Amino acid sequence: IVELERLPTNPKRPVDCDELINGVATYTSPRAEKSGITFTQNVVGDLPVIQGYANELYKALIELVDNALEHTPPGGSITLQARKDAGALMIVLADTGEGIPAEALPRVFDMMYRVEAHRPIGGQHSGLGLPIARKIIAQHGGLIALDSTVGKGTVVQIRLPL
Repeated sequence: IVELERLPTNPKRPVDCDELINGVATYTSPRAEKSGITFTQNVVGDLPVIQGYANELYKALIELVDNALEHTPPGGSITLQARKDAGALMIVLADTGEGIPAEALPRVFDMMYRVEAHRPIGGQHSGLGLPIARKIIAQHGGLIALDSTVGKGTVVQIRLPL
C-alpha cells in the first residue's frame, strides 16, 4: 500500500496491453486447469499501448483473477475479455463463481473488508486485494466496477483511458 502511494512520483511508461492481457492469461490458464475451471481469453482487435505502470496493472488484474479462482468451483468458468472502446481500454473479468451478496457489494472495495468475515484471516483473505486493485486502476485514471449475483457469479469491469 505504501508503494502505491509513491507511484505518482514515478514517470509513466508505455504499457503494451496485448502483453499485459497475455501475461495475465498465462498466469491464469494453468491454475484454472488445475482447479477444474475453464478459462477463456477473448481479445477483440489489437489492443492499444497506454501510459502507466505495467507491473502494478498486472498486480491489479492478478488480484482480481485470484479472487475469481478462489470463488469459482470446479466445473465453473472464468472469462477475461479486453477491447479498445471509445478512447479507453475495456477489460472484463467474468466468473461463474459463488457470487457476492447484494448487501456486501457497496463495501467490497473498502480496505480490510471481507465478504467471508466468518472465515479466519489468513492466506488470500486479508481484505486488501480489491482495494489495492481499485487504487491501482484509479492511479491510471481508470474506473473499476463490480456486479455480482449469489449463485451465478461476478463480473468486474475496468475502463482505462488511452
